[in-house]
Amino acid sequence: MHSVPPHSAPPYLHGIKLQNLDQTTGRFVWPPNNIEDYATLMGDLAKRFGAPRLPGLGETRKPDEREGICAYCERACSVAQGRANSNTVDHFNPRNGRNDLSYEWTNLMYVCKKCNDDKQDGVFEDSLKTDPNAYVNPRESSSEDFFVFIVDHSGCRIMPNPGLGDDAKTDKADKTIRDLGLNNVNVIINRNLPVLRGNYLNNLRRIMLTLDPPSRQKVIQALSSRRCEYSSLVLWGVQSGHLQ
Repeated sequence: MHSVPPHSAPPYLHGIKLQNLDQTTGRFVWPPNNIEDYATLMGDLAKRFGAPRLPGLGETRKPDEREGICAYCERACSVAQGRANSNTVDHFNPRNGRNDLSYEWTNLMYVCKKCNDDKQDGVFEDSLKTDPNAYVNPRESSSEDFFVFIVDHSGCRIMPNPGLGDDAKTDKADKTIRDLGLNNVNVIINRNLPVLRGNYLNNLRRIMLTLDPPSRQKVIQALSSRRCEYSSLVLWGVQSGHLQ
């Protein structure tokens, strides 16, 4: 998870919000009735959270402008039908019980479908009712400070930062990892996050060993951009010495 501080909402969002207000119930409809409005919103969120991305190794399809990096697990998302990691718009604070947040810009996240499915809105809703700050929010400027990575036989797991020095912050980081499934492991390789992170880090480390220092610096600079998958992992790799 990397920080994406909020900025002003796009000017068209207010119009979309009004168009999707049910005059009878006074509630907002989600997703927007107009599919083009949803596509436009998806594209802006994708750019905000890291997009468009370059095609990966062995990938020839040109990425769609609505593709980007998941706000939670930092995997690249796709709009192509039938691909393993498609994209969705998520409400950080669930709409259930807070319908007024349906079109609140700072509450909208660009996420992969798997993270959205794993988010367990019921758990989130119950926690957020008693504590609005129960989870680490990617819109917070310091969100990546809550986490570090541990590389071992199981791959690369995300963990609460031991340097937080605050039990409440440590609990918040741990709860975020658990309830968002950020260390999920199952039989489907596309959701074995520790393995995916570990493979990415180890491959990058092998590449680093073949480069001279100036070239290595250029690669690190490029891959730590929020336009790339696992940018917070790359930054941690540099800071921890794992990629030296």
